[in-house]
Amino acid sequence: MNNTELNSSLGKRLLSLDLFRGLTMFLLIAEGRRLYDALNEMISPVSFFGGIIKNFYHHEWNGLYFWDLIQPFFMFIVGVAMVYSLQKRWDRGDTWNQTFKHILRRCLILFLFGIILAIGW
Repeated sequence: MNNTELNSSLGKRLLSLDLFRGLTMFLLIAEGRRLYDALNEMISPVSFFGGIIKNFYHHEWNGLYFWDLIQPFFMFIVGVAMVYSLQKRWDRGDTWNQTFKHILRRCLILFLFGIILAIGW
């Protein structure tokens, strides 16, 4: 891939949204791999960094922690990406009905994956 092709393909993406999505996914993967638990064991809970690590855990409601923002991050990412995705489809010539069928199909697939993960994994 030459520089012209790379620049034109990058120009079609909203890099700030991709970065934000990647960071959010990294935070979720790190939690799933127990990175925060490992850091919590190495760092004193009363230190400055211990206070930071405390923000990466789910808590009973006793104030707003950083971890409470992960789900709203995804809602924001989906909302911003949807505007670009819908506009791209309509620029391509898709009708509203075609777009709605595509959205419905993806929702059903994600719903089924959620059921499979909840009961089968």
